[in-house]
Amino acid sequence: MPSKAKQANLLAKVKIVGEGFDDVGGRYLKLKVIGSTRNLPAYSMDQILKPDRIYRDLSDAGANVFSQKAQGQLRDMLQNFKQQEPSFSVVTRLGSFGRYYVRPKGVMGKPVKPVELALSSLDPHMLSKYRTRGTLQEWNEKIGSLCKGNSRLMFACSLACTGPILRFVSGPRTGGFQIIGPAEKGKTAKGMVAGSIWGCHRDSARKEKGFAESWNTTINELEETALAHSDALLIIDETHLAGDTEKKSASAILDAAFRLSEGTKKGRYNEKEAPPAWRLYFLSTSNLSLDQLSQQGQVPIDDQHRGRLVDIVLPLSSNSHGIYEDLHGFSDGAKLTDVIKTRCRSVFGAPGYRFVREIYKDKNSRSAAKAFVADRRKKYIKIIRRKAKAQQLNPLERATARFATVYAAGCLAIKYKIFLWSRKDLLKAVLSCQMDTLIAFAGHSLDPVFKLQKQLVNYLSQNRAQFVNLNASKPSLGDCKFGSVPGYTHTHNGVDWLYLTSDKLKELIGVGRKTIACRPCQASVSCKTAA
Repeated sequence: MPSKAKQANLLAKVKIVGEGFDDVGGRYLKLKVIGSTRNLPAYSMDQILKPDRIYRDLSDAGANVFSQKAQGQLRDMLQNFKQQEPSFSVVTRLGSFGRYYVRPKGVMGKPVKPVELALSSLDPHMLSKYRTRGTLQEWNEKIGSLCKGNSRLMFACSLACTGPILRFVSGPRTGGFQIIGPAEKGKTAKGMVAGSIWGCHRDSARKEKGFAESWNTTINELEETALAHSDALLIIDETHLAGDTEKKSASAILDAAFRLSEGTKKGRYNEKEAPPAWRLYFLSTSNLSLDQLSQQGQVPIDDQHRGRLVDIVLPLSSNSHGIYEDLHGFSDGAKLTDVIKTRCRSVFGAPGYRFVREIYKDKNSRSAAKAFVADRRKKYIKIIRRKAKAQQLNPLERATARFATVYAAGCLAIKYKIFLWSRKDLLKAVLSCQMDTLIAFAGHSLDPVFKLQKQLVNYLSQNRAQFVNLNASKPSLGDCKFGSVPGYTHTHNGVDWLYLTSDKLKELIGVGRKTIACRPCQASVSCKTAA
C-alpha cells in the first residue's frame, strides 16, 4: 500500500487545464491527469456538485480518489479555481454549430476554439449507430443502384441528407413524412435505405432495424432521441407500438409529431436556462394514413397535423410492385426488400460522412451550399405549384416547403457525386411522392379504380368496429337479418377477412366494369363480398 504521504500527493497529478461554456451558457471545467494519455471529458457544474463520475474517471486515469481526504483536496482545488477566459466550446447535442458539424466521435469543420463533446445525457446506443462500414463506391454498387428508378427510395436517400442543410433553409426546419400502405409492401425498406446514409445500430437486436428507432422508444424519450438525431434524420418504425389501444396510439403519435416539429425541449417550472433545441426531419412508416389513424383512434386532427406529418402513398402506377417501380431483375418485391435490408446492415455511413465533409470544408463551401440549396428549393416550389394548379389540387405550404428541401438536399448530394442518378430523375421521384399523395387523397387518380377503392377503404375503416364477428358461431336467421349490419368479420388460416353483402358493395362503389377488378387497396386487412 502507498504511504500516507504518497496518498496525499496523488492529487498533485490532477490539473484543471481549461474551462468553457455550452450554447445555453452552462459552464464546464476540463481536468487532466499528468502522465496519463486518457482524454477526460469536460465536466458540467452539475457533475462537479455531484462528483461521483469525476472520482471514477480520475481513478481510471491513474489518480486514485478513493479516500475522503483525496476527495476533499479535489473539491478544494475546484473551489479555489479562478474563472478565466474560455478556452473551449461545449456541445451537448449532435449537428451543425456554424463553422463545424458534430458527430459522436468528433468534429468536422474548422471551429474557432477547440470543441468538447458533452453527450452523456444521450442514449449511447443511438450515438454508437453513427458509424461507417464500406466505401461510398460500395454503397452505390450495393444500395444506390437499387434506388435508381424507385421514386420512394430516391426520396428516402435525399431525405436522409436534409439534416446538414437545414440551417441553410428559410422554410420549415422540423417536421416529418410518413410512408403509408398495406403491410409487406416494402415500406420498411425505405427506412433501411434512408438509415444507410448515416449508419447502423451495433446491438444485435437493434441492428435488425438498421438506423431506425421504434415509436415506443421515441415517445418515452422524445427529447433525448431528438437531440441524438439533430441535423441528421430520425427514422421511426412500428406505429403499432405507440400505444396499447388505438386511441392511445393515435394520440401518442400526433403528440410526438407536434413536439418533434416544435424543435424544443419542454421547459421545467422556474427553469432559467433556455431549453435545448434540435433541427430534424423524421420518417415514419405506417399501414394507415394520418387521417385513418385519427379515425381509428377517434382523435380529431386538422391541417396543422397534416402539415407537420405528411403522408406519402405507395406509387400509383399500375406497373408498381408495392413501394417499387423497378425490381432490378428480382422476381418480386419481397425478394428485393430482403436484399435491401441485408445490404443496409453491411454497407452504411459513407454517404453521410462524405456529404458533411463536402459542406464543411471551409467558409466558401458552406456559402456555396447555402446558395445552391436556395436555388433548388425555389425551382421545386415553382414546378409543384404549376402541376398542382393544373390538376386543381391544393398542397399545404408547409408540406411543399419540406418536399422542396428534400429535393434540394438530394441535388446537393448529386453535385458532390454521392448519388449517381441525375437531377431530372430525382425531380421526377420527389414530384411523384407529393403528386401521387395529393391525387390519392383528392380521389382524382388517373386509375379509374382508385377512387372506388378509397371509398371502400374509408367505409371499412370507419365501420369495422360494428362488423359482426363470425369466428365463434354464425348468427341464426331469427336473430339477425342478413345485411342488417355494416358487415361481417372472420379469421381463416390466420388471415382476417371482412365480408360485405353484394347489396352493400353496390351501394358503396356501384356496378359496372370498373367494379370487377380486385386490386390491392390501402386497407390493412383483406375483404370479400358475401353473395
